Amino acid sequence: MSTPTQHHQGSTGLTESELMEAVAHRFYFDDLSKMQIGNEFGISRFRVARLLEKARAIGMVRIEISQVGVNIDDLAQLLARHLHLDHVCLVEANRNVVTERDTLAREVAKYLSTSIQPNDRIGFSWGRTLMPIARYLGHLPPSEFVQIAGVIGDDPSKSPITLIGQISQQSDVEGRILIAPLFSSSAETAKVQRKEPAVARILELFDDIDIAVLSVGAWDSRITQLEQLLPQSDIEVLDQRGAVADSNGVFFDADGNYLNLPLNDRRISMTVEQILKVPNVLLVAGGTQKTKAIHAVCRSGIPTALVTTAEVARELLNLPAISKGKYR
Repeated sequence: MSTPTQHHQGSTGLTESELMEAVAHRFYFDDLSKMQIGNEFGISRFRVARLLEKARAIGMVRIEISQVGVNIDDLAQLLARHLHLDHVCLVEANRNVVTERDTLAREVAKYLSTSIQPNDRIGFSWGRTLMPIARYLGHLPPSEFVQIAGVIGDDPSKSPITLIGQISQQSDVEGRILIAPLFSSSAETAKVQRKEPAVARILELFDDIDIAVLSVGAWDSRITQLEQLLPQSDIEVLDQRGAVADSNGVFFDADGNYLNLPLNDRRISMTVEQILKVPNVLLVAGGTQKTKAIHAVCRSGIPTALVTTAEVARELLNLPAISKGKYR
């Protein structure tokens, strides 16, 4: 392995392709930071990031990880750097989707148990992967769990109200539930519902959340619970606008852009602006069908941490690296 002893006068004498190759070698093989590489070649760390992303995009750099004998902790660290996240937790995939969701939920519970501090306020979205979490949470410090998205469907076993209720059975934990649908029938109805005292009290809490836990739906492959809630007119608009992912009722395109749509006026949930104020945002999803959706949400910059499977992690590493989120 070479050492960072050779210095260059800017990029003089190097073509763009040669500079890209040299930068990629220093980053992936010599494990230098973008700042160190920038200093060595006389370019900004932002240009270093662009060169690395382009190297992946054109196929100059490819990361392939054998599925045999992989150290899952090393894989998690590599993915965290690739997606510009503070933390990644990985579990092994399972062909039984129920078992896999259970394993993911156990990992989320472990993450929360070590992250929650006394008097923290934790915001919970909805999702089938999140439902088993309560049974794996050990004793928590005094804290408050808040439902940050309205209800979808009419199955209580998949309701965030049920999840918050189960968690709040701990003596030192308080639960706050949002008695409202995720999407109202009209913007006017949603406006009225937001003003209901029981709803308004919960919405006020959204400005002061310490940890948020979000699931992900894959809109483009229809691995989502939202399609059943929306009229055909909304579905057509989402497809036309290139929606790839949904999280907490918010839709994103493949580049991580938050889609500003009329249906947003009907949504009752924590807003993108509010989520971006949360210092610790955990994204949870499994299944390779959701790989592009996970990547899209990560490109937005909203998540700071991710819990997924090693199988999904390997696929994510073959998508473009994220040097900076769109909004954070």
